Formats: sequence, structure tokens, C-alpha cells
Amino acid sequence: MYTPAPAGVENVTVQKNNYLVLEPGDYHKIEVKDNGVLLLTGGVYNLHELKLKKNAELMMADATEIRIEDKLEAKKNTYIGPDADSSIGASDIIFYIASDHDHAAKIEQKADFFGTVYAPNGRVELKKEVNATGAFLAREVKVEKECVLVLDSYFGGSGLTKGNYHSFANRTLVPDTFVLNSAYPNPFNPTTTISYSLPTDASVSLYVYDIAGREIAELINSNSQQIAGNYAVDFDATDLSSGLYFVMMKANSANEEFVTTQKVILLK
Repeated sequence: MYTPAPAGVENVTVQKNNYLVLEPGDYHKIEVKDNGVLLLTGGVYNLHELKLKKNAELMMADATEIRIEDKLEAKKNTYIGPDADSSIGASDIIFYIASDHDHAAKIEQKADFFGTVYAPNGRVELKKEVNATGAFLAREVKVEKECVLVLDSYFGGSGLTKGNYHSFANRTLVPDTFVLNSAYPNPFNPTTTISYSLPTDASVSLYVYDIAGREIAELINSNSQQIAGNYAVDFDATDLSSGLYFVMMKANSANEEFVTTQKVILLK
């Protein structure tokens, strides 16, 4: 999907407690040391590797592509994501990592990460208590306990759906069965939250139909691949009329197909 340009030869280091603004271009190694802050102005960055030390911050002012030949490494309590004053979100940031080794991307404890990591040949690892908004597409993805994942992919509908639902995956609370929980509140006006659980990785779809069987809303499309965990999605019926609606969930794993429907009532 991406062909990374060769990395440059210039090394960029943000020293401890320092701040630096960096324009797009070709670099070799970028390192942000403890408590340092690096602001990327947006655009395409080609580099060999990217390292953030403890409590470092990597912020983006505008939509950004970071194309890495070797690896991305973020230590404990780091932040990677939009600058507080920017108008972008996780789906505007992508890290393409070309390498095929077992540490293509490693995000360590209590880091906050916003963006998509696309490492088709490598391994992505999220350590304990990482809070991540975005998507992780790789040869292998390892998520340790107490991580919270909010799916908001750069790729739109091609796998993890871009920006049209929120979710979380608490690895300490992986359920035993597929479950579509009761919407809350129900009856509702104009929004309700629909939560569900996956005992194993599965492709998931969630649609809303009216009483005549017409599709009213696509909350999660059928291409959404999700890891085992607990999820939630908001249904906003602001533009709909009062009445009875049906929420249908389908989940397909390697060993099971799950389909269920529940009623929700919109009262205006």
C-alpha cells in the first residue's frame, strides 16, 4: 500500500526537557529524550527509526504520514498524537513501518497513542495500560492487559472503520461468549449506547433497521475486524422519527457465527 522513500542521513535529537518543531522531509534517526517535545508540522516524514524516551511527546499539527524503515519505539508515559491546538484526530495520522522483525512497533506502559500503525510484515506490541485511539494492522499484534483501544482508522472502511464508532478492549475482562447487551437508555432520545462483547477475534457488523425492515444506520460495517474484548457504539437518532427500531449484530470468528437482534424505542 505504501512504498517508503529511502531515509535521509540527518539525525534529529530533542534533548531532555527541550522543544523542537520539525518540517516534513527525509531523516535517519529521530529521538526524543526524557520529557522532550517534538512537534511535526504535518506532511510526509521518511526515516529509519523513531524513538521516544520516558515522558516524551510527539505531536502533530496537521495530517501526518511517518514512513519508517526499521522501528517505532515509545517508552513509558509517552504521548503520540495531535497537538492540543490542532483540528486533526487519530485517523489523520499513520505510521507505515516496513521492517519484518518482532519489534516493528513497541508502545510501552501507560503511553497515550493516537494514529494508525501499518506494519504488514512486522509485529506490533502494546504493553500494559496503553491508551490507544486508532488502528493496528500488522503481521502480529500483541496487546497486554489493561490496555484500552479506541478504533479510529486511517483506512476508513477497510478493516477498522474510520471515526464512526468508539470502542474499548479491556484485556482483563475478555468475555466467555458473544453478547449483545441491552441498549442504554432504552427508550431513548436522541442517542443510546449499544455495547457488546467478543470472546475471540472476529469480524463484526452492527446495523439498525426500522419496523419495515429497511436499513436505517450502519454503526459498524461488515469489514470491521476486532480483537476479543468489550465494545460500545453510540446510535444517534436525531434525524429519525419516534418508533420501534431493531439493532442487528453479526460476528464471525474462526469457529463461530453469531447473529442476534434487539429492540430499541425512540421517544421524542
